[in-house]
Amino acid sequence: MAEVLRIEKLEAGYGRFHVLFGVDLLVNAGEIVVLLGPN
Repeated sequence: MAEVLRIEKLEAGYGRFHVLFGVDLLVNAGEIVVLLGPN
């Protein structure tokens, strides 16, 4: 299948608070992906 989204080593935060550490995600054509978490 063809890749439609690839994320590698994603890191994110709010100010000095880091909330994501090295996240990898691969989504292929035809797949459904849901990310849930507190907002």
